[in-house]
Amino acid sequence: MDGTCIPLLEQGHDVLMLIFSSSLSGMYLTAKAAEVELQAKYPQRKIVAFDTRCASVGEGLLVHYALKYRDEGYTFEETLQWVTQNAKRCIHWFTVSDLHFLHRGGRLSATSAYLGTI
Repeated sequence: MDGTCIPLLEQGHDVLMLIFSSSLSGMYLTAKAAEVELQAKYPQRKIVAFDTRCASVGEGLLVHYALKYRDEGYTFEETLQWVTQNAKRCIHWFTVSDLHFLHRGGRLSATSAYLGTI
């Protein structure tokens, strides 16, 4: 993590990190390592790295509503519970204009990428 939550923790805030899907990126593992490190340094604070299993607009909606919950006075636990329940309800539809990067990233075989491009 880039250290942006350290000032928040030092000010006495808890931190809920809503992380891009672990199925698409290694960022969640990095965030979990940061959670463990920060929890050791700030044991009095609540620090949670949450795998949204979402991307793009789905992740953005979870962040939007988590902030809304926080601003309406819900507790950290209530906000985390809402995010946990609703992350499972996000449905993702997406298209790609080129299968090249799906192949390069190991998500498609060379044959599938070739045939899909045809």
